[in-house]
Amino acid sequence: MKQNSLRTFSPNPRAAVLRAALLLLSTSSVTGTPLPTAWARDGAGKTTIPPDLAATATTATAASITRFEESAAHLSVAGDWLAIDSAGAGFPLSAGLAAYSRVNGSTASFGFRGTGVRWIGLPCEMCGIAEVYVDGAYADTIDTSGPGRPGPPATMFAISDLPAGSHTLTLQVAGRWTSSSSDGCVFVDAFDVEGLISGNTGTVTRIEEHDLAVSYTGTWWLVMRPDVSGGTCLKGEDPGSTVTFPFNGTGVTFIGFKAEVTGIVLIYLDNVFVGTFDTYASTHLPQQVVYSVTDLPAGPHVLTLEVTGSYNSSSCCAWIAVDAFDVTTGSSPGGRRGAPRR
Repeated sequence: MKQNSLRTFSPNPRAAVLRAALLLLSTSSVTGTPLPTAWARDGAGKTTIPPDLAATATTATAASITRFEESAAHLSVAGDWLAIDSAGAGFPLSAGLAAYSRVNGSTASFGFRGTGVRWIGLPCEMCGIAEVYVDGAYADTIDTSGPGRPGPPATMFAISDLPAGSHTLTLQVAGRWTSSSSDGCVFVDAFDVEGLISGNTGTVTRIEEHDLAVSYTGTWWLVMRPDVSGGTCLKGEDPGSTVTFPFNGTGVTFIGFKAEVTGIVLIYLDNVFVGTFDTYASTHLPQQVVYSVTDLPAGPHVLTLEVTGSYNSSSCCAWIAVDAFDVTTGSSPGGRRGAPRR
């Protein structure tokens, strides 16, 4: 999240958010083979997956596992990704389509609400290594190589026993491969979510950072990136700058941006201190769950974020990025949760 010559606004960014005059925060350059026409980027550089590839969810194994295709609305991709169908793979793919990338640094982030997730990919003789992150924390390095053409689809990574709530699984193409492979392709065919939270367990509504309900104090910068929610987020580093989000519901999730240049934020719920949250990550991780709480009493609540201006020894800067808020209305299982993610 390097800073360009951005303009500041203070104390409230709403008017500036509506102006396109602010410059972009620099992002990784996109090189190599472009996305297929069906996945073309719009004028703002945001990847749009066509309606005919909209999310499909099918329930299996006594409704405990729910399948989401790689084209699901919850998937956010950055970098170069291409499509392959079952004929091209030589095996039946989930819903007949998969995505792949061989470009170092390309990411695919899948947001879900549940207690576990599995990444379904394709092993092949040209497949390489991917780094996996869960809620912004490094989880594993996966070698996806295998004999022959891509397929059949297989579980590349799985994690369970997560706290019931919002989570993000991020796959990052490493751009390298072992001696048993000849290239670094990484395939994404589908995701299986365990313990899906949906339906009568509560309705989740995404509120963007520039919504009129959100108020700011201090100095904040507008950031435009194709890999963040809604294409924009706000960042601030001045100690004492705050974000206040009033909401009406039974739960809330703060969606931020973790990177090697982000710092520490204080979080308050209903004017009660919750904890200190470190948003540092060794690589850029958009749309990350920084804080989530469920099973609040139904009614009005207030979430407050405060920039500390501090950061850990691995980071260089104190930026805090505000991307969006997910509000839950209705019941939510699993008890009240809101422990800091460190």
